[in-house]
Order: sequence, then structure tokens, then C-alpha cells
Amino acid sequence: MSLLHNSCTSRPVLVFGEVLADIFPDRFVLGGAPFNVACHLAGFGLNPLFITCAGQDSLQEELMQRMARFGMNTEGVQIDPAHATGQAEVSLHGAGGHSFTIKADQAYDYIDAAQALDVALRHDPQLFYFGTLAQRSSVSRAAWRALQAQLTCPGLSDINLRHPWTTLEIAKEVLAAADVVKMNLEELQYFAHELHLPGSSPEAWAEALGERFTIQQILVTCGADGAWQWRADGEILTAPAAKDEAPMLDTIGAGDAFTAVLILGLVHRWPHQLSLVRANAFARAICSIRGAIPEHTAFYASFLEKWHGKHDKTD
Repeated sequence: MSLLHNSCTSRPVLVFGEVLADIFPDRFVLGGAPFNVACHLAGFGLNPLFITCAGQDSLQEELMQRMARFGMNTEGVQIDPAHATGQAEVSLHGAGGHSFTIKADQAYDYIDAAQALDVALRHDPQLFYFGTLAQRSSVSRAAWRALQAQLTCPGLSDINLRHPWTTLEIAKEVLAAADVVKMNLEELQYFAHELHLPGSSPEAWAEALGERFTIQQILVTCGADGAWQWRADGEILTAPAAKDEAPMLDTIGAGDAFTAVLILGLVHRWPHQLSLVRANAFARAICSIRGAIPEHTAFYASFLEKWHGKHDKTD
């Protein structure tokens, strides 16, 4: 059964959290998992409502221009003149790998709860996406809690553990609030260790985690080995990694691309196996470009052409 019983693409997907600029040695690229997911959803023709906070600076101007280019609603973007738009320094490693150094005390740490709740309730979202990084501060965490308390739509979380900012207590609160959770295998292993989950396999850990926090679906990405899904009815679905002849330039944003297509599948009620396969394919395609977001919406059109009219019925 679909989580979204009365889904409608005109109702927005609420995306809450950070926007930050990924600072490369030779350039900067706007990013942050929630921003990346919101851009992908807009590129695929959905109606994301992105709630964040940016500084009163040139990066905020770039954010507004980028959102306008994707046709995105900017009502949820708050402006804080006292703090800079978020930034993260990126170090690239061999074989397309990367690491981040995320700066402290950024604008997205100061999302106002009253403003966030006002815009969210006016737009009646059909799904609530959230992560963990923006909740490192008490101010933005209070905004997330206010939304969580008032919204009745299902919640989807991409865990995105970011050391040292994501504590186990924050992660546990996020897990308890989400109906659908996406994480990578390393994050599942972290929870297995820290929460003393029973079992000796990732599948057993996912089952224990889902039962402990009353999660309906857990999606686990495994890099080159593809992804799999645990469901509360006990079913395990698997999908091998997508094959693509295009060279892999970097893996930045691959997880966010995967999550965006999972959301697309929930909204359009694709069969779960199909969502996994399509999410893998899109994530692999993002690895063939530099950065997390394509420069042109034609990138999305090529996928929509392949997917158009196929399996868009309730599973």
C-alpha cells in the first residue's frame, strides 16, 4: 500500500534543512542535501517547498537565482542578516571520492519556527523530507519539531550523518519521526553498533531498527553494490548498481539524487522495485557530472522520456 493515499503532484513536498555552498579549490557550487533534493524534485516536475535560512550575501542571491531557474517557490527561504549562508569545504580524493569540512554557526542554524510553520501549513504538503545536519542547532531543531508536531503527512528522512554535528540523540529523534528512512550501509552499521541491534547481517539490523522506531521502509545504499529496501511487512527488495558507460567524475550528491527519485516514486506510486532501479540509475548519472545538480533541466527530461507513462499506478 502506498504511504501517500491521496497524493497529488500539485501539493508540495516539504523539504526542510540546510543550504550551503560546496567550496572546491577552483569554484563553489550550491549544495546541501535538502537543497539538492528540492532541485531534483523541481527538475522532475514536482512542486517542492524548500524551507531554509540563508544569509544576506552573494550566496543568497545565487540561491534565489538558482531556485528561479528551476521554477521553485521561494516563500520558505528565510533571510538572516547576522549569519552567512552555509558553506562546506570539499576535498576530492581518488576514484571520484570526496570529504567535507562543514563550517559552524551558519544561517541554516537559525530557521525560525513560526515562519516555517506558517508557510508549511498554508501549502498543505503531501510529504515531509528532513535530514539531521540542520538540527545541530537548537533554533532550527525547534523549527523542525514544530513542523513535525503540526503536519499530518508522512515523513521521509535521509539520515546523512555528519561528524561531529550529528549526535546519536539527534539521529534517534529523527528515526522516531520518519515513516521512510534512507541511509548508506556505513550509517546502518553505525546504528547497529551504537544501538546494540540484534542480528549479524545488515538485513537483520534494518529489521531491528525499523521495529524499534516504527519505520515502514528503510532504504540502504551500498555504493557500487547498488541498494536494497527493508519493508515493515518483512519483504526485502534489492537492486544492483546501475551500469553506465559515462565516466564517473565525482560522487557528490549521488545519495541526494537517489532520495529524490524515491520521493518521485512515492508521489507517482511506482512499484517499490521500480523505484529502487530508477533511483540507482539517476544517482549513477549524477556521478557522471561535476557537482550534485545538473546545469540544465534537459538532464531530467531524458529520464522522464524513458519513464513516461510506465508503472505510474498504485502498487
